[in-house]
Parts: sequence; structure tokens; C-alpha cells
Amino acid sequence: SKATISKKRLTFQNPFPEFRFLTGWELTKFMLAHDETDLPSDSFIIDHHLPISDPSTSLSKLRSDSHPNLVCWIGHATCLLKLDGVFILTDPVFSTFCSAVQIGLSSKTRRFREPGIPLEQIEQLDYVVI
Repeated sequence: SKATISKKRLTFQNPFPEFRFLTGWELTKFMLAHDETDLPSDSFIIDHHLPISDPSTSLSKLRSDSHPNLVCWIGHATCLLKLDGVFILTDPVFSTFCSAVQIGLSSKTRRFREPGIPLEQIEQLDYVVI
């Protein structure tokens, strides 16, 4: 089945019949649990699936006029787009934890890698999309 939007109320209808919101207790248990069975077990696995590239390489391509259109994945949901010389940052997440609350209650919200380009090294931004 597909996701649908009601034209009367403009609400989203989840297409998965088994979906349900977690109760407050279930959400608390999830955040406090230290079950890391679904997380990479060592740095080799992380290096293989999320290789590190030198930020200076990405920055030099972004600054170059020979690359008018470019997308640079910074990490999490954050990308820096260069479209005809206009720089757009999407969903900026540069913190250690990928959540609104910046405390380490759970390793589930902790970054595996530092951002691909540190925020301080982004020299030009025209738009930020959240």
C-alpha cells in the first residue's frame, strides 16, 4: 500500500498497518537501553562502510569554478549543495548526538563519524534548509 494524504484534513496516513506510536514508557526504555547489537562492533566495520575522506579535498572541489554543481555529504542528513555558485546546507547536524537533547542517554543517537566538513570550514552559505 502507499502513503496517502487526506484532501479533507491534509493529514498523513502511514501505509504500514503494524505502525503505532510508542508509549512514553516504551520510548524511555528504548532511550535508556544500552542494547548495541545493531551497531557496528569495531572501527574496521565503520571504516569499511563509512570511509573518511579528507575535508580539504571536498572543500577544494566546492571552491573550484570547474565544479559548478556539486553535492557533498557531510554526515547524518546534512549535505552541502553547490548549484550554479549558490551554496545550500540541508538539515544541519554538527553535534555529537543526532538529537535535540545533547546528552548521552543512549549510544543510538551518537555519531559514528565527525562531520565530513567541520562547520567552521564552511566559508560561504546562501541558504539553510531545515
